[in-house]
Amino acid sequence: MQGRRRVSVCRMENLFINRFMHMFQSSWSDFADFEKIFVRISNTISEQVMNHWQEDLMFGYQFLNGCNPVLIQRCTKLPANLPVTTEMVECSLERQLTLEQEVELGNIFVVDFKLLDGIDVNKTDPCTLQFLAAPICLLYKNLANKIVPIAIQVG
Repeated sequence: MQGRRRVSVCRMENLFINRFMHMFQSSWSDFADFEKIFVRISNTISEQVMNHWQEDLMFGYQFLNGCNPVLIQRCTKLPANLPVTTEMVECSLERQLTLEQEVELGNIFVVDFKLLDGIDVNKTDPCTLQFLAAPICLLYKNLANKIVPIAIQVG
């Protein structure tokens, strides 16, 4: 009897784990889908992220405090494969300088994920399409010494 009960509990656990994993592998249409999974999160940082995840300051905060902050490099020359101009980003440049001047002052940083270009995606679920980009991101150190994105090229 003990063995049957244990098998039944294991099946229930596997069913729960499979449903949970399917939620991670399926596409999410909005942030509410994310909240369904992490409904029990209740600390200051996670609440702040959930409330401000679409803001540039939170993007910069997460980049600096995330998994790969070492990919951020001071930009000494605008990347040739990122056709960005001062006119495209001038609304973000708080010092009223050109993009090139901001680069010279050391206020522009670049993150280039070229190492991801051409890598095959993880194919754990044939029913779920997965895509991997190799983006380039320009970050700007604003007047408050906060890092914010000013240009992101995905493809």
